[in-house]
Amino acid sequence: MFRWKQLVGVTVVPLIVYAYSPLKEHALNHYAIRWYYDQNSSKRTADVRVRNLSSDTSMPITVRIGDSDLKIQNFEYADPWDGPRIRYLSLARHSETLRQFDLSLKRPLLLDEHLVSASLQDIEDELEAAALDRSVPRLHRTSDLLKEMTFPNHLLWLEQCRVQSPASHPCCMERAWEKWEYMLRGIQADEIVFWKQAAGLQVGFSDFHFMPHGQTDFVLALPVGHSALLHVQYGFEAVRIPQVSSTEGPVLRVKDEHDLDRPIWQMFLAYWQPEYAGETAIAILALVTLPLWISSKFLSTHTLVNRALSKANKLDTAAEWEEVYGRIRFSLKDKFDSHRATLGKPASTLGSEALFDYLRGHLQLAYGSGLGRFQNEPQLQIEINRGMLILASI
Repeated sequence: MFRWKQLVGVTVVPLIVYAYSPLKEHALNHYAIRWYYDQNSSKRTADVRVRNLSSDTSMPITVRIGDSDLKIQNFEYADPWDGPRIRYLSLARHSETLRQFDLSLKRPLLLDEHLVSASLQDIEDELEAAALDRSVPRLHRTSDLLKEMTFPNHLLWLEQCRVQSPASHPCCMERAWEKWEYMLRGIQADEIVFWKQAAGLQVGFSDFHFMPHGQTDFVLALPVGHSALLHVQYGFEAVRIPQVSSTEGPVLRVKDEHDLDRPIWQMFLAYWQPEYAGETAIAILALVTLPLWISSKFLSTHTLVNRALSKANKLDTAAEWEEVYGRIRFSLKDKFDSHRATLGKPASTLGSEALFDYLRGHLQLAYGSGLGRFQNEPQLQIEINRGMLILASI
């Protein structure tokens, strides 16, 4: 139907060079980073699996879990998702800062790995109690001592200790708080460094906790093609659906875990986006109406003839016939002279323009008599040859 070589070379290639990159990036970026969420309420676990199919070398992806009341008992991370898992509880027990503090106590903390039932919350509670026991004088120790260790009290004690004796109750409690805070900072630093080196995972800690507490951010530096798993064990407060985001582009949550590995074209159909509807409609409309608005130079000869024959206003066909004449004028003269020689007729003085005028009338008569549209180039050439044969026999 079209003269595809000219069409591709002159129109499509420049158009693709101009439009392909932004359209491609727009589509790929929407489906490049995918994540799937699965929660087991009976086991109190939540799994977040993230897949990076972008073109970037390492895409930073943030998984935000929990709210102000959530306490994460433990979490595991694996990259690839079905590979060996790194357990936070096991690693936290090996923090150098925590280990040194444990060795200085008369009664050890719950750091032994054989204590399977111990959780991060258990270790943190024992650590806080041990820090207070070492820092607060015996006469100031009460059964509600742990309840007093709050951040508002910390700010209050700071002001009171400016004017009171260091041995007074607020000041000894403030000193205990500071020792506890510095120890936590050391443990947090140990864990942050380890996770960054071992798994490329950046963990955001809440203040005054060495376990993820409240709203916690896990930043994954996920390489291209990788699919990582974050497995969270939470406490009594149910975890909410996490938020997954990236500073580099959109992130798509999928309904089925198998969708993490599906190709882009399948994702385009399964997760249709409203903004693509207009673009698709324009593309289809442009393709359907291509013969109507494209330059006649890019249309095949039989398409031009069909267009000229189908127009009701014959005065509006000059552009089509002029293009057809430019393409066949030399072959038209050759056909006519060849038929004259075959029939034993003398050479004719008719030129290409006169021959084409006859051919145009012949095609119009054939079209009006019910021949219909030409389906391809060979069918048109047969009719042109018949017309020249009729004229040559006269």
